[in-house]
Amino acid sequence: KPGDQQLEIRLIPVSDNIQETTENVIIQLLNNDTMYTIENNSATLTISDGPDIISIEKTAHEIIEDNQRTESFIVRRQGSIDRPLDIEIKLLGTAKNGEDYQYIIPEWTFSSGQDQLKIAIVPNRDSLLELPSET
Repeated sequence: KPGDQQLEIRLIPVSDNIQETTENVIIQLLNNDTMYTIENNSATLTISDGPDIISIEKTAHEIIEDNQRTESFIVRRQGSIDRPLDIEIKLLGTAKNGEDYQYIIPEWTFSSGQDQLKIAIVPNRDSLLELPSET
């Protein structure tokens, strides 16, 4: 509009869930010859993929040994899902892996196109009285 001394052009990259090499965008001013002179006629902006984002959530607050119900942790992935991605988990708490629940491996792989993993928690039944509750 009249009186403005600058114009802001916004470029908003779109996440396409595909791992790509660095890309660039070049914007160039075209000369009109009648109204202005151009000193610097182009600018280049580089676009690179952002990092993959990994998150985890539980499907229940508690599992009961007497109950045959299995609960899970869901690991979700956002980002470049077009390629496999290896992750490693660490199991902590008072409940022991392979004793209090069926053994859970520490290494997991998202396949190409896969955006979530389900890690089942299957409690092992025992006759021990465990106080306080295992976590």
